[in-house]
Amino acid sequence: MSRRFDVRLRTVCQQIVKSASHLDDKRYRPMILSCARVTLLGERAWDAIAEMDTLVSETTGELRSSLQTIGQLIAHQHKLLLSLGLSPTVADKVIKEIKPVLDLEAMRDAPEETEKS
Repeated sequence: MSRRFDVRLRTVCQQIVKSASHLDDKRYRPMILSCARVTLLGERAWDAIAEMDTLVSETTGELRSSLQTIGQLIAHQHKLLLSLGLSPTVADKVIKEIKPVLDLEAMRDAPEETEKS
């Protein structure tokens, strides 16, 4: 791997941990690294596909096999994100499971009770 890729890899890993602080644990490091690598490879593959004039192979007349590769990278990235709890559906489920202990907004909006002396 090139130095540039290593720097980008570290940056993506830091962004992942920053977006979900519960992942700031050495146990998650291999999975975070895999997710970052797949993300960067997917971006690289997408850039290559975007530069092509046509998505149909001139020799076979079929869709390029690179489309299947990008699809596999995206599917793998999706599985890793789900495993790390970084998808909107997982986040929604976690939020629904958390019950508020103290509703500060309701307390703030409630009319103040006056004390009787």
